[in-house]
Amino acid sequence: MRLYNFLVVFTLLLVATIFACHIWLITQDRLHGIRFNSGQYKAGIHSREVTKGSGRISQWRITELRAIDSERIYMHETTGYGDLTARQCCAVESAAKNNPNRQVQLFVSRSELDDEQQQKLINGSNPSPWLTVLQHYPNVEVIFYDEAEYFNDTTLETWYMEDQWENNRQQETHLSDYVRAVSLFRGGGLFLDINSVLTLKPLNEPRWTNFFVVKSNDRIAHQTTSSNKMFHLVHGHHLIDMLIFKLVEASGSPHPEPFEVAIDASLARICNFERKGLLNPGNNQCLDVRLNEERDVFLPPLDTLLSRRSFTHLKENGGSINLQSLQQVVRTVVEAQEGVLMTWDAMAALLQQNKTFFESSGFSVSSKMVLSMLIADNCPVTAAQEKIFF
Repeated sequence: MRLYNFLVVFTLLLVATIFACHIWLITQDRLHGIRFNSGQYKAGIHSREVTKGSGRISQWRITELRAIDSERIYMHETTGYGDLTARQCCAVESAAKNNPNRQVQLFVSRSELDDEQQQKLINGSNPSPWLTVLQHYPNVEVIFYDEAEYFNDTTLETWYMEDQWENNRQQETHLSDYVRAVSLFRGGGLFLDINSVLTLKPLNEPRWTNFFVVKSNDRIAHQTTSSNKMFHLVHGHHLIDMLIFKLVEASGSPHPEPFEVAIDASLARICNFERKGLLNPGNNQCLDVRLNEERDVFLPPLDTLLSRRSFTHLKENGGSINLQSLQQVVRTVVEAQEGVLMTWDAMAALLQQNKTFFESSGFSVSSKMVLSMLIADNCPVTAAQEKIFF
């Protein structure tokens, strides 16, 4: 009888504890998260219109468990000044617009701001232009964090506290690589490089789970390396610890992309990849890790996709070349491709070529016009705020 009573009391205490923890987590979430102005947001996968929604600004706390979300898309701004360029804002907006059912978390370092500036950012009392843009998306959360606190209690804490990253010539790049590893460790998820990519399509296929992107060396046959612009691992994946371990090893390396080195080393160590190429059949002994080829992830250069034939075919079918038909041609060409991202470098290279795709009857289709339409289609609010991206 005593044992029975003990078990009853123990069960009740356990249930009460679990209930109290849930109440505490909800309270913490309300205390640390401040909503943008609320409104209505209507967006589907193929929606082209955006109306004002409700995002959230929060301050990262080491006690927060809601950061664990393997379905999230996360990005980083690591300058410490709490500001985004139009290009970075477009990167976040395009990810949110094309993935309305996924949480997009933007981690923003506030290490270079004083207390008053930090408080204004976190309270949203004086929103910057990029905050005004991102408030349109209810699936965006802007998380301000303190770097020392973020690295605390991780294997990389010593690396950060000893200022090893400041000894590298490319300080910001190295810091960004290490911070994204900490986020992967703390919460898992799909990482997108805020400085490199524009999202063009939804990222909801199975191939975007537990994957890395592999790029081939055009000069050396069968030689491949990993890309650090996009990857995903679920929270607690066995490769995450090895990635961080290899990052610690690479901390003194002069390599400009330590995360790429860490990925290659981790795959070689855990999955037994051979050095002659990550894509060789039979190499992958990690059955839960997918390697996506770069050509299947990033859209090919637009000058190889758009041609005079694209517009001539439109005219032959009775259509006229105008802004509306041009936009539809660009959308059709993009949707027909396997790639889901486009790099800003690829767009900048096309602008430098100053290419003209079509010119007839006073209507000229230039590379600048095509890229402007692509940007306006995928980050319309940013485009409306800032017309010139380059």
